[in-house]
Amino acid sequence: MGKKRRLTIDESLKKAAQLARDWIGDDDLKVMTYADAMFWAAGEDGRLVKSHLERIARVRNYKSGWVYFNEGRLLRDVLAELEEGKRQKSLREFFRDG
Repeated sequence: MGKKRRLTIDESLKKAAQLARDWIGDDDLKVMTYADAMFWAAGEDGRLVKSHLERIARVRNYKSGWVYFNEGRLLRDVLAELEEGKRQKSLREFFRDG
């Protein structure tokens, strides 16, 4: 009888992430934040996966060019751009209202 092998932490996290990804429904994708949707769309290598982006685009009615533009991008780059956009918006609002 073969010895059972325990999963490593990395393997366990990957399995948990895949299970969570599989449980996300279209309604979930529709209402989650943009950043959360990008986290969901990222593959194990941190790049955005085309099939996941296509699903997001379908349920949120994004144009097909959005998928083309984002496919293969690094999640960290997308999130950095989001943060920079928030910072710029905050500065504009501060100077407009101040």
